[in-house]
Amino acid sequence: MKSEFQKSASSGPVKALALALGVTALALTCLAWNAAMSIRKIENLKQRELRSEELRGSIVHLDEVLTMSALMATATGDGRWEARYREFEPKLGRAIDEAESLAVHDGAAAVVERTGVANAALVKMENRAFELVRGADDAGPQQGGSGIGSLYRKQGSR
Repeated sequence: MKSEFQKSASSGPVKALALALGVTALALTCLAWNAAMSIRKIENLKQRELRSEELRGSIVHLDEVLTMSALMATATGDGRWEARYREFEPKLGRAIDEAESLAVHDGAAAVVERTGVANAALVKMENRAFELVRGADDAGPQQGGSGIGSLYRKQGSR
């Protein structure tokens, strides 16, 4: 039979070991949780950046579609170009709005905001060009839209 001293001597290290194991298990659980949350944040950021890149490409493409549609409408007087323009104009606006909502950093948000402002100015100018084309009587479409190219150069890119 063990004496009281032997029982208390052997139970002390066992308790210390059990406490150390408990603390270690708790620390490992916290580290695993932190790692899982970090991976989740990285995946979200990756998806956001991928979508931002897709939107950047779409904005450039849609900008070209609108610019060429406006230029062709003013050059030819053909209403189909304005119809094409009207079809794609809201798509560009939505793409810019979505890019603005995805902008995480202040610098990116400022770039997207400047793009939106430039786009609004060009849309206003293009709408004026369409009005001129529709109002160009017998003088032909060239007179109504002859200055559009210089206006584009002056305004710059979106």
